[in-house]
Amino acid sequence: MTHPYDERGREMLDRPESRKWSLHPGKIGAWVAEMDFGTAPVVSAALHRAVEEETLGYLSPALAERMALATASWMRRAYGWRIASERVHPVADVMAALGVAVRTFAPAGSPVIVPTPAYMPFLTYLPAIGHPVIPVPGRVVSGRWEHDIDGIDAAFLRRRAHARAVQPA
Repeated sequence: MTHPYDERGREMLDRPESRKWSLHPGKIGAWVAEMDFGTAPVVSAALHRAVEEETLGYLSPALAERMALATASWMRRAYGWRIASERVHPVADVMAALGVAVRTFAPAGSPVIVPTPAYMPFLTYLPAIGHPVIPVPGRVVSGRWEHDIDGIDAAFLRRRAHARAVQPA
């Protein structure tokens, strides 16, 4: 069973309010893919509740703690992961999350493997924070695009690269 928010056609997407679809009229926008999906009803309800309760802006410590507890609980239920809520931190966007992940898991100055094609800022942001990029192009197999897993493995194994992290696509 599909939900109506999964059934958005081009007529709903290709409108003047959408930067992605209005920037290059007549072309298919293949970036920022999450914009092609509707808003999940539970997310929409939470946003409406936040507006009604005027809980907009920065999270208070109490709300951040509730978010961390809820996230840790969900990860345990959904994936069996036992994560301490103290290790869950809100981030404002994917680039902030990438910065946190790379600073946490990759030694300073080490390269990061980026399977491509990738979200364009990954290729410029990583060098800006001191981590060279090792791009690994995807490949077409039997008419379908896929990650080059062997290429990613080879990039990790290259002694001169010293890569310690891979940026998931």
